[in-house]
Amino acid sequence: MPSDPASRTPRGLEGLPDAKPSLDTRGDAFAGGCLILVLLLLEIPIAVLLMLAAGFGGWDRSSGSGKSGTSSMNWEPVIWFGVVTLAVLLAALALLRWAHPLAWSTQMLVATASLIITITVWHAEYDRAHHSPVPSCPTRAGMLCEPEGSTPAH
Repeated sequence: MPSDPASRTPRGLEGLPDAKPSLDTRGDAFAGGCLILVLLLLEIPIAVLLMLAAGFGGWDRSSGSGKSGTSSMNWEPVIWFGVVTLAVLLAALALLRWAHPLAWSTQMLVATASLIITITVWHAEYDRAHHSPVPSCPTRAGMLCEPEGSTPAH
């Protein structure tokens, strides 16, 4: 029994009545919209709580706890934001697998924003831990510091 090359029916299944594959491989738009709403309602409070925790953590460090010298890098906020970014990315990949393109693209935008925030938090923590030392002679009113033992030129 020859098969037509232009047919969408796989070979060997020509005689079966419901052997035609579905041309619609995308998920339901309503279900995708509901997924977007549910995921955003879960992610927004988590992001707000993380921002508050990171802000209060930075406030505690900037209050001058009496430590002198260099401080080590605080990895805790970086790890928390990284875990949230990974969770959002995994949700986006699951939505891609379940064929919800609108929900997937929304999750990818949220994952991108979360990744940018994670990198920003890492950079702020790195700058805090590796700040440049204060010069021994700070400039005053636009005048440059002079080497020790030299006389000022008038």
